[in-house]
Formats: sequence, C-alpha cells, structure tokens
Amino acid sequence: MKRGILGLFGALAMVGTVHAQTEELYIVDGGSGRISVVQGGAVVRSWNQPNTAMPVAVMNTVRTYVQYSTSGDGSEYQLDGTPTGTTYPYQGESNTGQSIDGGTDGEYNYLAGWNNGNIWRYDTDWKNPQVLFPVSGPTGVTYDSASGHLWVISFSNQNVTEYDMSGNAISSFRYSTSSTWMGCLAYEASTDTLWATDFANGDLYQFSKSGAVLQRIAVPAIAGYAWGGEFAFNSGPPTPRCIYQVSKVKNKANQCGRVCDVCPYVRGDLVCTIECGSANDCASRLRGFNACANGGACKVSADLVGCDVPPQNCKRCR
Repeated sequence: MKRGILGLFGALAMVGTVHAQTEELYIVDGGSGRISVVQGGAVVRSWNQPNTAMPVAVMNTVRTYVQYSTSGDGSEYQLDGTPTGTTYPYQGESNTGQSIDGGTDGEYNYLAGWNNGNIWRYDTDWKNPQVLFPVSGPTGVTYDSASGHLWVISFSNQNVTEYDMSGNAISSFRYSTSSTWMGCLAYEASTDTLWATDFANGDLYQFSKSGAVLQRIAVPAIAGYAWGGEFAFNSGPPTPRCIYQVSKVKNKANQCGRVCDVCPYVRGDLVCTIECGSANDCASRLRGFNACANGGACKVSADLVGCDVPPQNCKRCR
C-alpha cells in the first residue's frame, strides 16, 4: 500500500502536470551516424559523425561508442555538436556484437549489446567494460534517476522492462507499435517518463512507467535507422522539494467490514511533492483517502517536514 500513498499525494500536489517533452532528446541515426537533437517534435540542431557509432551517453558533453569493432572510434562533442577531439576506441569486449543503445547515470555508462544479448557497464569514458546481466534481444537501455534502475527494450518479446543493477526484473510492460522494432530508449527525468522510437517510421513514443502511451510524435527527419537515444543526465544537485511525513492513518473498512491489508506507516513514509524555494511554497498538511483493492481505504494525513533536497528514502509523486 505504500505505492498507493504516492498516488494520493500525487493527485493533491501534481494536478495539472503536463507530460509534454521538456528536455532535449539526442538521437543517433545508425545508418548515417548523424546526431539529431529533438525537442517538441522538431529537430532543433544536428551534426554528422565520422562513423556509425550508435550508443550515446549525454551529460555535459555527448559521448558516442562504436557500433562494431570495425566501425571506428566513438567521439565526444559539446552539446551544440562541436567535436572536442576526444575519441573512444573499441575496448575489445568479448562478443559484444552490434552495440545499439547507451545511457549513463553520471558515474557509469550502460550499453545494450544486440548480438550477445547483454547489458554492459562502462566507465563514463567508455572504458573497463563489464557484463551486468543478460537480456533477450535488447535494442535499448536507459537509466532511471528516480528509481536508480535500468529500463531495457527487448525485441524478442516486445517488452520494456525495469531491472535493478543485479538484473532482477522489477516491472514490465508490452509495447505495441507499427513495427516490432523500437530503439532510442531514453528516460526523461522532468516528466518521469520513457521515450522510444519506432524503427519503421521514426515516430517518437512517450510511455508512462506502467506502459500507457502518453503521446506519439512524427519526426520525419529521423525516420528509419534510429537506435541510440538519450536525454542529458543531470549530475548537478537535486532540486529541493516539499517533504512530508505521514502523521495519521486510519484504516477504513469496506461495506463487508474488511479493511486494507497494509496502510502507510505513521512516521514511516516520507513523500516528496512539488519543487519549492522555501517552506512557504508548501502546504502545511496533505490529507486524503488511499483506496485499496477490496474497497476499503486508508485515511492518511501527512505533515510538512520542510523544503529541502529530497533524502534517498523520500518517494517522489508521479
């Protein structure tokens, strides 16, 4: 039931949230090597690569890695496309096969290896490759900064699956598009959503983490062989948010007298909501009902702790 309290407070604090793309999405055309930056359904800038490097990791620079051992080096670019002169050569990984998509958490880069079906981890300069865990037919990987997990697209079963760093599946949904091939899997932190492209036509899809299609955007300029895609990972300090702690809980029975199996714990749940500049931007208390599957409900109140950088155990409302 802890998941339910997030839905309750999300409804109170996040009414009117728009899921439109707000960040720049960097997409690599695996055929030409061209990198296109997409925002609001349009290409806002683009540049050519000297080879067909497809996996991409974006922080304060754009860093690509080789698709094949024979395809040349990956390269580093400023966010405007200016080459820095730094290159990232093939590291001699055993049977990586076709390297399709990448991502980063600011400390490590991640890569989806199509031929051998592995998710790989590298240093941020694309060195020291290590296999994290096997996946059947991976065509995309991205890091979710809200959960600290990886999301992977699998061609074999048309699933988008959330994994912890040990390779344990946490959640999954099946996608259905005009083709069975999707790539450019990318996590957008500002909307807490996932984006991917349809290989057949280059259309962008935005998914909720439960698999709902939030929007579909046609971008003719990237139609075709687009595989690598990523939003910039923000390695700066986290944004302060209103933080609340559960103060009162009452388990309300349904018509048959049955109560919820589990309700949130008093002083056991910290809930993060809207961004704030000070505690004056935050409501002093959140109140509401948290429905249970059997028709019962947890009546919950949470008191303001303050406006602060969210601690690790603070849940952000979705």
